Amino acid sequence: MVVKTLLVLTSLFAIYANVFSLMPPIVIRGVFWGFIAMVVFWPSAEAPEKRRGPHLDIFLAVLAALCTAILVFRWEEFASGIHDPTSLEIAAAVVMVFLILEATRRKIGWFLGGITILFILYGLFGNYAPTMFATRGYSVTRISSFLFWDTTGIYGLPMYIAASYVMLFVIFGAFLLKTGGEKWFMDLSFAAVGRIRGGPALTSVISSAFFGMMSGSPVANVVTTGSFTIPLMKQIGFKKHIAGAIEAVASTAGMFTPPIMGAGAFIMAEYVEMPYISVAIAAAVPAFLFYVSLMSTVYLRAVKTDIPALSKEQIPDLFITLKNYGHLIPPVFILIGLLLSGWSLMWAAFWGIISLVALAMLRKLTRMTITDILEALADATEKAIPVAVACAAAGIIYGIISLTGLGFRVSSELLTLAGGSRFLVLLFSMLSGILLGFAMPPTAAYIILAALIVPSLTEVGLSPLVAHMFLFIFCCIGPITPPVALAAYSASGLAGSDPNKTGFAAFRMGFAAFVIPFLFAYSPQLLLIGEPLPIIGFGLTTMIGLIFFVIAIEGYLTKKLNWLTRTILLLVVVAIFLCQSLL
Repeated sequence: MVVKTLLVLTSLFAIYANVFSLMPPIVIRGVFWGFIAMVVFWPSAEAPEKRRGPHLDIFLAVLAALCTAILVFRWEEFASGIHDPTSLEIAAAVVMVFLILEATRRKIGWFLGGITILFILYGLFGNYAPTMFATRGYSVTRISSFLFWDTTGIYGLPMYIAASYVMLFVIFGAFLLKTGGEKWFMDLSFAAVGRIRGGPALTSVISSAFFGMMSGSPVANVVTTGSFTIPLMKQIGFKKHIAGAIEAVASTAGMFTPPIMGAGAFIMAEYVEMPYISVAIAAAVPAFLFYVSLMSTVYLRAVKTDIPALSKEQIPDLFITLKNYGHLIPPVFILIGLLLSGWSLMWAAFWGIISLVALAMLRKLTRMTITDILEALADATEKAIPVAVACAAAGIIYGIISLTGLGFRVSSELLTLAGGSRFLVLLFSMLSGILLGFAMPPTAAYIILAALIVPSLTEVGLSPLVAHMFLFIFCCIGPITPPVALAAYSASGLAGSDPNKTGFAAFRMGFAAFVIPFLFAYSPQLLLIGEPLPIIGFGLTTMIGLIFFVIAIEGYLTKKLNWLTRTILLLVVVAIFLCQSLL
């Protein structure tokens, strides 16, 4: 009951603080994180493993509350810039850093927690680092004060994004699901592509993209949507590892699919100082091209393996679906319309939520009771917890990078190592994004690398938007990249398939995600930068190239292709992409 109450209060606070209040930013972020930390530590009936040490967990939750209270009552002293922290204030800062490390271990895993500890150690003992990365060693007092009492550390940009945009959009998504939004979306997807070969797999791609862009976690999305899409794909004839791979790739790509992109679009907008809607629009073409490639792969795979289309009786009746759930469609367009009209993200999300709840009341099937509303608010906070925890850890890392100037050193060394070559800088950046994306949430990996690597990307001629988008996509695709393809391995568990086969199948199906960032790095028209005609031309040639690539890899069009034809197709693809990069 305590946990449920905290979950609901967190969502209500997010709505009030971001839409109606004029509270200082550090207070909003601090109270939001305080609620999240208490939820993480308080023993839950749904988490039996915590019962082994409930008193310790309650103690940690109380500590989180006390540290938050100290922040709320004492922040103004630090705002003046001349306040020397007291022993109590230093203790609160140190304790909160420890609590974040423990929350990260519990909710994200050891990898991100370990990376965070390494950065803290670098801040403390940077004077012992190799010459190229050496910095002065900072005291515990200096580091803890900087991280806790300043909006550059724990309560910096990552926590701002989590406490505001992410939270409100996740609340909107939770209400949409609670009113049956997933039902009408799945049924509409079936009605649109169900009669095509491999229709259920195509439906899986569409639905996983939709839910993936809201969840903020490819693995969480696989577990959520894969539980009903993977059995359906297996039922119509897809091999187990292929069904798992399709779900993993579609769920992962949802992370760079607008409008929400996990939390990426919001963070990127702040970094590049552009309106959020401009970032979301820029991501539209790369996401569209990727899904054209993936759906072409799924369709050719279905035709090649003679998987039948669904019969008319197996496809939900579109008229009945619209009759039962059609009134839930307008809130989505209201949300998008308000954003395009220039409304703030917070107000657009708020009115989207209000319109959704109001329209849901029109029909008994979707009408929400007070209990349903409270459950939706609780579900929203629960879904936002991993993002908030990752942002807290990333805030510590980002703070250490800012304090020590590490970002400039890493960027300089990267440029030196690459010899000023744009391609080599892009290649090293790609590897960095994938490696960090292996074992931590894409959003956290992106926040860290944005501080370390983006300066070197802009130094070799990329615009800030192109540099950030390039890095973000590669941080997203770690979960489908062997040998640590976490999304694919999660899907293999649901499919009952071999994890390695599923991982490599996912890598092959998602290969377009490795190519598209390089294409827009050399041809920024793919991010809708430039004049209309070049944008259309580059978009069409890229789409043709990707389709040819899929045909060559699958080795099938209307019949099985021989090796010579496949080789010629691959050479044509290479020629298309090389010509694009040179224009």
